[in-house]
Amino acid sequence: MRANSLAALRLTQSHGRRALAAAAEVRLSEQSLRLSMVHPNVTDAAAFKGAVGLLLERVGALTERRVALALPDSVARIVVLSGPDIAAARGAGMADVVRFRLREKVPFDIRQATVVSELVPAANATSPGAALCVAVLHSVLQEYEGAVESHGLRAGLVEISGLALLRSSLASRAAGDWLTLNWDEDHFSLFLTRGGVPLLARTVVGRADPDGVGRELSNTILYHSERLGGGGLAGVRLRSAHLPVIEASEHVARVLGVVPTVIDPLAALGGESSGELGQALAGVACALGDGPG
Repeated sequence: MRANSLAALRLTQSHGRRALAAAAEVRLSEQSLRLSMVHPNVTDAAAFKGAVGLLLERVGALTERRVALALPDSVARIVVLSGPDIAAARGAGMADVVRFRLREKVPFDIRQATVVSELVPAANATSPGAALCVAVLHSVLQEYEGAVESHGLRAGLVEISGLALLRSSLASRAAGDWLTLNWDEDHFSLFLTRGGVPLLARTVVGRADPDGVGRELSNTILYHSERLGGGGLAGVRLRSAHLPVIEASEHVARVLGVVPTVIDPLAALGGESSGELGQALAGVACALGDGPG
């Protein structure tokens, strides 16, 4: 799901691995969808459901029973939480602590939200980990789930695009501090990790032009140095559904002095993700595929 388009991929099992069977994109009218964390997103239900149906038909998925949804970062609040209460919390206690801590960090009533959290332990057992948390209004989530349910499918997995990209890198436990940039049409997200543990998650709505992204990259690196005790970055990972990846990569390299690695999840599925469609599908491909490529 993106501000001006919908994209989908259908996977099959091949020799014990998931493989790309089909991919397609459908453009949306300006009146059918308005991405928001606090307001209704679907502004023309008939047009939006029609676009979803057309997309499912193009990838041959109308006869499927389940579909995974990769929602834009801008419809949810992504927060990294740490501290003794997070480190000590378990099970239902973890859910209570997370909801309590999120109350002042979200622009809506946390009681009206779906909240999911994942504790990411540090590789060194003596060091604290952090909780990667996401909160989205029930009403916003239902709009997207309802659109696919109207075609007889159920949303078996709902993921936030930027988090899928981030999780695809956390498993590697790469040493050092890494920055992940998820750059979309009308928003972008920045994630900092240290040794595979999240330090910072920030989504900026609007100002997704190169100058705006450059300013936030510079501010984030300054914060990383002054407040998080960071030195140089070990690496940068990039997904760009706004600019062509080569142009976006060059821009990031000019700002940070580090040539980013383009997140290429479709390569692991037998496709090509260097183009616009592949980058649009990067989030859901990371959520469903065998790795970032």
